[in-house]
Amino acid sequence: MVGDNIHSGQLNYLVEILEKTHTQNSANESEITLVRIGQRFAKRSDDSVKDDDADGRVISMNTTSYIFRYEPFLIEKKSALVVRDFTGDYQVVGAEIVGNGRKRFVELKGIKRE
Repeated sequence: MVGDNIHSGQLNYLVEILEKTHTQNSANESEITLVRIGQRFAKRSDDSVKDDDADGRVISMNTTSYIFRYEPFLIEKKSALVVRDFTGDYQVVGAEIVGNGRKRFVELKGIKRE
């Protein structure tokens, strides 16, 4: 199992976790803003880079996985989370609990379109 092979020393990338929230601007229009939840250390792994040709435009999609120590809110709010690291912002598209007991972690999969 993946959680059994993770050690705390591998959580060596400092990333910022943001949550998308809906707010009202001065014109009473709905806006999506990013609210900082905090910084966490994570294990980062680049999964793939895929180029997609949509209507003559080339879109690059980077997929990256982050493994954090287990925190329940990471699973509960997964669709509203954004992970910011040194390469940019990654929209979280999936979350999974790996390991059990003291070796329980959360793996977040994120994508970035360029």
